[in-house]
Amino acid sequence: MYEIEEMNKIDENTLPAFLKHDIDAYIEAIRKEQETGEKCWHMDCLQDEIYGSINGAYWDGLIDKDVAEYLREKYLGIDEPLQSREISKEDADFLRNFHRCKREV
Repeated sequence: MYEIEEMNKIDENTLPAFLKHDIDAYIEAIRKEQETGEKCWHMDCLQDEIYGSINGAYWDGLIDKDVAEYLREKYLGIDEPLQSREISKEDADFLRNFHRCKREV
């Protein structure tokens, strides 16, 4: 497990492009909300995208468990540790293919 000081040294520019894209979209929506005072009605969708991208990057081996947990806590306020669970080969293949397609877009 990383210590807080170590986690603050993570260069988020080195995250997978699809994950960085989702984080940037979320930050931009927050910025626009603050500047205009208008509610972003799809903020939950942006949060879901980040959550899914973090999980996809983790299961694809692009980020490790500690980085995934750090990002969940930082951007989504989720401080629960990643629960290890068995997933079927079909589910793992689906997730890999889904995120591979998403990265190519």
